[in-house]
Amino acid sequence: YFMEKLSALKETFACIQEVRGRGLLLGLALNIEGKHFVDTCREQGFLINCTSGRVLRFVPPLTISRDDIDRLCEVLTTAFQNAMAEVVS
Repeated sequence: YFMEKLSALKETFACIQEVRGRGLLLGLALNIEGKHFVDTCREQGFLINCTSGRVLRFVPPLTISRDDIDRLCEVLTTAFQNAMAEVVS
């Protein structure tokens, strides 16, 4: 379910190059810097990290629910929309 949701984000935002991982260890490879997304997620109660400056890494607890995944993807959608708006302006 989580991989499907991240794949849907990839289809929406050109800055996402690849969705990778297995199980609950997943990542989004970006063509832009990822620090802003880590900060935004943390402000909204989600802990993610960024490796190599451009790969968002997700390592959620085994107890993560679909509602949690949906909420995280909503936060990411807003963050990507804001990042794309900054690139355009």
